[in-house]
Amino acid sequence: MRARALTGFTELVKELGGDAEVLLRDVGLTTQMLAQPEATISMSATVSLLENAAAQLAARLWPAPRTTPGLFGSRPHRNGRPSR
Repeated sequence: MRARALTGFTELVKELGGDAEVLLRDVGLTTQMLAQPEATISMSATVSLLENAAAQLAARLWPAPRTTPGLFGSRPHRNGRPSR
């Protein structure tokens, strides 16, 4: 796939408090590779990068599971919605 697919990735990760260079390095990519929009990069590395970034940044943004008060105490949310 083309590096163009990750345009804005490093800026977004930084804005959300993550370290894009570490995430890229962990999957064998570099910021220099992303600076060349027509360069080809590994699809599997890209998928791993996005999965790792989502996991890391989600942990920073939502550190603890949310709960909903209920008749019998608090219940954790599932998929961002209160459980029934």
